Amino acid sequence: MSDWNGEWLPPVGAEFEFSANGRCWAKRVMLFNDGVTCLMADLKYPSNRWHYKSNDPDLHFRPIRTAEEVAVEAIGGIVAYEAGWKSRPCNETANAIYAAIRDGKIPGVKLED
Repeated sequence: MSDWNGEWLPPVGAEFEFSANGRCWAKRVMLFNDGVTCLMADLKYPSNRWHYKSNDPDLHFRPIRTAEEVAVEAIGGIVAYEAGWKSRPCNETANAIYAAIRDGKIPGVKLED
């Protein structure tokens, strides 16, 4: 199900990324959600299931990111690390670097198929 826009809890059947701390994300599918509790399963290992209170403020949900979004986030992390920055560069910078790589404007660097 791809209609979910990332607001509130994913509906039953929706595939999404989930984090209990806002840092480590994993792909999940929503099995049950009544607004009070929710049950989700790991996309790769559906027998792994977790039950949570729906109003837990530590739970974070987002739509599954595209390959481009994952690459842009990784580029931002690499740039921040290499530059010794305390925080990641703005998305515009990471997007510009990704676009330059995608468009073949950086000699010797290309995206894997």
